[in-house]
Amino acid sequence: MVSLQDTEACWTAPAPDDAPDDAPAPDDAPDDAPGPRVAEALTAELAGFASEAARAAAPPAGPGAGPEGPDTPNLSPVGSSYPQGSGQSLRAISVGTSYQRSFPASNADAIQLSIGVVPQGTELRGVPAGAELVASGSLATGGADSGAVGAHGWLSPGRLNLALYVVGGAVAGQSPPEHTGANGVLQGSAGVEYVIGASRDTPRMTLGGALLAGVQGRAQIGDPDGASTYLAHATTVGGIVNANVALRYDAPGAPTAGIPRLAVWGELSPSHTSGGATTAPPVSPGGPSMIRPTGESSSIGGAAGLTVNLPLTASGLQVLSLGAFGGLRRQWDTVGGATSASTQEQVGGGIGYAGRF
Repeated sequence: MVSLQDTEACWTAPAPDDAPDDAPAPDDAPDDAPGPRVAEALTAELAGFASEAARAAAPPAGPGAGPEGPDTPNLSPVGSSYPQGSGQSLRAISVGTSYQRSFPASNADAIQLSIGVVPQGTELRGVPAGAELVASGSLATGGADSGAVGAHGWLSPGRLNLALYVVGGAVAGQSPPEHTGANGVLQGSAGVEYVIGASRDTPRMTLGGALLAGVQGRAQIGDPDGASTYLAHATTVGGIVNANVALRYDAPGAPTAGIPRLAVWGELSPSHTSGGATTAPPVSPGGPSMIRPTGESSSIGGAAGLTVNLPLTASGLQVLSLGAFGGLRRQWDTVGGATSASTQEQVGGGIGYAGRF
């Protein structure tokens, strides 16, 4: 389904911009991918959707950096689900793909795309601001394929980045047998991050946090091989905190000076999903209908990763990102008053491209 973030791994490819930005999806996101317990799909997508634009390794240029800031694209930590605060510039694009494997048994593939539609130099009452379109898609072995489109707006006063995401889409594989087709999803997130370092164009560390919320037509929670149920109008709320550290930049003055060649990141995120009861059709014609048991699902996950950014051109306007990540996720599912717990380990890697034209 869609999800309100679980932090592990959705995709996270780079997003171009006038200056490196801080982040992290993604496909919530890892983005976390749907695991043996279907509720993971509920907590794995929102983060991915919320983080499409780019969870950059360094924020955009602030006041004093010129109308457009450094001529380098924003870069995203591969595997992070954190919805980054700043955005891209006009004529910038990022595309990325990642693969995640969960233990016990689950895997997912995700591809995401983000495009900036407002120049980075735009200002709102003297403060750098902007907006961009975001889009993402995910293919999962559990059948919870999903897609979403929306908008991301940001405001960057001083050393802060403030962000808002609103996206809508559909997710498959989460409906009870009597219903066919995908379920509609509406999600949003609001976040803030703080840049630490001599310059916001080349920060050594960025600390961020976001609140996430989403609603989905119907969703399945629990263990498909054990106790599980379907929820109507499923609502997921959660949050995520993230730290990104740039370990190495090129020499000051070089065209690629704003690109973090090596960065490490870590994040932690809790989430909770609940909803109303659904009604199962009669087992035999004319027989009684049955109200399914209600339930809820809670989880907390942590992930960390490493990203290497390789300039493809001397100007630094085209960058290839390679990354690896891993994490743990603990989940509690309550169905009909009975609670069960599960733990998942997740590892993955990915590749992304960011370019400014």
